Amino acid sequence: MADQKYDVIVIGGGVVGAAAAWKLAKAGAKTALIEKNEIGAGASSTNPGFCVLSYRENPLVMDLALRQQEGWDALCEEIGDIEYRPSGGLIPITDDAQLNVIEGLIKDVQKMGLKDIGIVTPEKAVELEPALDPSILKAACWCPGEGMLNPFRLNTLMADRAASLGADIFAHTEATGFNITDGVVTAVETNNGRMTADLIVLCPGAWTRDLAALAGIDLPVFYERGEAMVSMPVRPTVKRIITDGALFVQQISDEHPMTIGCCMGQTQTGNIVIAQSTTRPGNYDKSNTFEGLHGVAKRAFSLFPSLGDLTIIRMWAGLVSFAADHDPVFGPFAGRKNLFIVNSFHSAIALAPSLGQMVADYWQKGVIPEAARAYTPDRFL
Repeated sequence: MADQKYDVIVIGGGVVGAAAAWKLAKAGAKTALIEKNEIGAGASSTNPGFCVLSYRENPLVMDLALRQQEGWDALCEEIGDIEYRPSGGLIPITDDAQLNVIEGLIKDVQKMGLKDIGIVTPEKAVELEPALDPSILKAACWCPGEGMLNPFRLNTLMADRAASLGADIFAHTEATGFNITDGVVTAVETNNGRMTADLIVLCPGAWTRDLAALAGIDLPVFYERGEAMVSMPVRPTVKRIITDGALFVQQISDEHPMTIGCCMGQTQTGNIVIAQSTTRPGNYDKSNTFEGLHGVAKRAFSLFPSLGDLTIIRMWAGLVSFAADHDPVFGPFAGRKNLFIVNSFHSAIALAPSLGQMVADYWQKGVIPEAARAYTPDRFL
């Protein structure tokens, strides 16, 4: 790898990095994708694969999600089967506080262009999801445009497609420093040698702050730990992607350091993915906690009593990044002219191909879209 020269180096091999490498290679850029572990070993490997629309929080992210919603079939034709299933999404609502918050959320997302969403009765919710317990429901939010995919296949197939278009993929290659001259990153130092490029794209998720610090920038990007589990295959039981209304009325604080709710979906192979409890650990701790997963299991059973004898075969935790203001980070640094950040796009699994295209467009045109200009990292400096 010594002194290899590229048009673009993408750091981070999750879905966003793989998408960026694919779209850049497709646009003709000589591209390298580097990942300190295996491709897709970070947050992307712990994602349940939910393609949500109902709780997008700003116009840019909603636009990307809606655009990608229309592009899954074409994506599968180009890179292979990602097991996308347009299931629709349901938010069970079990008390008045949840109902009030979600009614406000619906008004917000409708203003951002998501029209096909609304409150339904408990009877309609059970019609849509027969395994739900109607006695616990106050109402539900139904969004028919949501779906579910296989995050592992999406990640690896995008990386494979990038490689087929000429991108170099380097797993087990960690960025250890940047050489900077007059505000320009002139080289990336790695454990496998030095690399140079005209543009450096940082999308390492929870490790973004550490990478930015190597370039002399203190970027307020933090991370949360989300815990989840998966069952052995069972008969078709959960028809939709489920997002617990209880999660919309909880916030992490010193007094309440953990949020707990039940997010569920059933894969094509019959496994039921169940998430999530969320905490903010130190030192990149990805351990599971008894309190977190026990609380999630109790909530899942209260909503779906028939799943009381479900056998869990694996539990895990992943680290998900977020910016201090909880908005996305997208764009170059004014002080590091060729260092570009892509971070804090909530549920990025459903946005990654569109985000990758935005990065490729920047490489070709040198400007970011008008809608993204409020989200550059310079807002923190």
